[in-house]
This record gives sequence, structure tokens and C-alpha cells, in this order.
Amino acid sequence: MSDTSAVSIKYNDLAEFVSDEILDTAEIILGKVKEGLYKMIVEAIMITSLEIIILMFVIVLELFPGNAYKNYKYNFQLGLSVSAFILGLVAYIIAAIIPNYVLEVNRLLSPDTLKGFVALYAIFLVGSVYRYYDIKKSNEKFLNIQLKKEEYTFSADFNLLLGDSLVYMPNISKCAVTKDKTIIFTSVAPEEEIDANFLCKPIGENTYECVSIDKMDNHNSRSVISYVSALIIAFIAVIDSFLLIIGFHNFDNSETNTVILNIFGELGLVFIGGVAIKLFKNVEGITKYIFIIFGCFMIIIGIANLLIMFL
Repeated sequence: MSDTSAVSIKYNDLAEFVSDEILDTAEIILGKVKEGLYKMIVEAIMITSLEIIILMFVIVLELFPGNAYKNYKYNFQLGLSVSAFILGLVAYIIAAIIPNYVLEVNRLLSPDTLKGFVALYAIFLVGSVYRYYDIKKSNEKFLNIQLKKEEYTFSADFNLLLGDSLVYMPNISKCAVTKDKTIIFTSVAPEEEIDANFLCKPIGENTYECVSIDKMDNHNSRSVISYVSALIIAFIAVIDSFLLIIGFHNFDNSETNTVILNIFGELGLVFIGGVAIKLFKNVEGITKYIFIIFGCFMIIIGIANLLIMFL
């Protein structure tokens, strides 16, 4: 055998060896990537389901600009609640089948914890189904009530015994009174008397529940502030729901978990304070001022602690 042939054989053997090593290494890397993706899939599912629930509330509370989606918001509510429930159920099934595998990645996502999430999503789903069919059943009865701001006033006094509407009474945020009718507001309500078209469903004698609002007076400073503050609260909820899941991820450095959970806690204070103010600012009496002071206190503490963390 010539020297040239021997060198050629050795070169081919070396090339084959290197090629095999590269393929083996690539296979190992892909295997690790797949394993990581499989391990994190429950985290991804739960983060997605929480964001879907937040999106559902944003739509129901009509926080998005525009009016086109408002006529279909209960369709969206039903679809989103179904999606969140299915995702939560899938996450629970995975965690129940391979609990150690999931807990190796995130110590929050135990089967018992996920069972609680599924139960919460089931409550949202039942409420969405009821609301969807209630609205669908009453579709032909809807009235478009157009009112100028001087034609009605807001009142805290309303009759809690309105027959079929009793189920909605705990959700009432405001009550508008005109000379011949009463409109109650549940999911949406204007900050103050405005010119608007109110899409309403009759629930009693001269009593209506507002389902959607088409504002004609949409640019006063109070309405803009209320709209922006509601979007900020929703944005904080989006971030906090993400941090809730990621905060219990098993990072190599445990200090990372501490930082994330601290941010989660402080943003949670801001969120609770904002919600307290939004819910009780229109209530009559001392309760309003108690919750506004409480809300402001929570917001100040949360923001101050966040500034201390990062400065």
C-alpha cells in the first residue's frame, strides 16, 4: 500500500470520527433542550392561563379602546374562560402524572396547588357560561338608552330585591337614576355623569342592567385618568402573574428567587391598593375614605420598597 493511500485512509477515519463526535454532541444538546422544554411546559401553561384570565377581565371591564368588541365581550369571556380552564386542567394532569419531574423545575406547581387553580378557573367558567346564556336569552330585550349627563344622577340607594336581578346585586358598582327609570352598573360604569348610549337589559319594572357603554363624552380629564389608571392596574396584574410562577422556579442561584418574589410582593401591594381605590371611590360614607386611604398607603409602601430595591 502506498503512503498516499495510507494517509487517505487515516484522513477518512479521522473525518468519520469527528463527524460521529459532532453528531453525538448535537444529539446530547438537543436532548437537553427537549428535556428543558418538557420540564418548563407546565410553567408556560400556567403563565398563559393566568394571562388569559387577566385578558378576560380587561375585555369584560371594557378597558380596551373602541366599541366594536363590546357587543361580543361575553362571547370573548366564555371563550377565554374555557381556554384557561383547559390549560389549567392540562397542567394539573401533567403534574399529577409526573409530580417529581415538575417540582424539580418549579416548587409551586404541585398537584395540590394546580388543583386550586383548576377550581378557580372552573368558577370563572361556570360564571361565564351562565352570563353568556343569560345575555343570549335576553338578546331580543336589549334597549339602547341614550342619556345626556344632565338627565340622570348617580345614587347609592337602590332596591336589593329586584326579583331576577338579585343574583347581580353584589356586583353593583353604581346606580343611575332618571325621572322614570333606574340603571344599575355591574361590570362597567362611568366615573361621572356623561353623555352616552347605554346598552341595557330589563331586570325589573323601570329597572335596567347596563351591559355596555358607548361613551360620547370620552375626553374629560377624569375619564382619561380613570381609563389610564385601570390599564396600569391591568398591566401590573400581567407582570405579577408572570412573577408569581417564575418566582418559584428552581434557579441555580436562590437569590434570584428572593429578588423576583420581593418584586412580586411589592407590585402586589400596588395592585391591591389600586383595586381598593377603584372599587370603593364611588361608595358613600366613611367606607370610601377608609379604603382610599388604605389603597394610597399600600401603593406608597409598594413603590417605596421597589425604589429601595433598585436604587
